[in-house]
Amino acid sequence: MKIPIFILIIVFLSFQQSPAQQIPISNGLHRVFLTRADTSYEFYASIPEKKFSAQPAKIYFWYRPDTILMTKGGYSGRILDGSYKEYFPDKNLKVKGQFAKGLKEGEWTFWHPNGQMREVEHWKAGFKQGLVIKYNNQGAKIAQEFYKNDLRKGMQLQFNAAKQTFDTAFFKNGIRVIKDSTIKKK
Repeated sequence: MKIPIFILIIVFLSFQQSPAQQIPISNGLHRVFLTRADTSYEFYASIPEKKFSAQPAKIYFWYRPDTILMTKGGYSGRILDGSYKEYFPDKNLKVKGQFAKGLKEGEWTFWHPNGQMREVEHWKAGFKQGLVIKYNNQGAKIAQEFYKNDLRKGMQLQFNAAKQTFDTAFFKNGIRVIKDSTIKKK
C-alpha cells in the first residue's frame, strides 16, 4: 500500500518543535508560548523601556527567539517580566512563578509529573528568600529549609515517612555549622 507523500510530510512536521508564538500586549511586552519536546512554556517578555544595569551577583532570565536563557550579571534580548508557567507534555503544571525585570520574584511552585507538589520556594529581587518546602511524589513533606539572600540560614529539617524529623542541620551564611540527628518531632 502506497502512502501519499503529503501525508508523510504532515506526520513528519507534526513531530518537529513548534516555533514560539508571540502576542504583543503593550509597549514592547509580549506574551510568549514556546513548546519543546517535553515542556511547554507560557511567559511574558519585554525590552526594558529604560536600560538598567544588571547586578553582577544576580541571575537574569531573558528570551531570544525560541530560547529562554539565563545569565549571571547580564542579559541580551527581551527580559522575562510577569507570570511564568511550564507544563508537562500532558498539560499538567510543572512550574509556576513570577519574574520582575528578569529576576525571580515571589512564590515559585514546582510539581512532580503525577501532579503532586514537589517544592515551594520564595524569591525576592532574584535571591531565594524565606521558607522552602520540599515534598515527595506522594505529597508528603520531606524537607524544610530557610534562605536569606540566596544562602541557607538557620535550621534545616528533613522528615521521614512518619512525618517525624529525622535529620536536622544548622546553617549560617550558607555553611553548615552544626548537625544533630537526635531531634525528633513530637
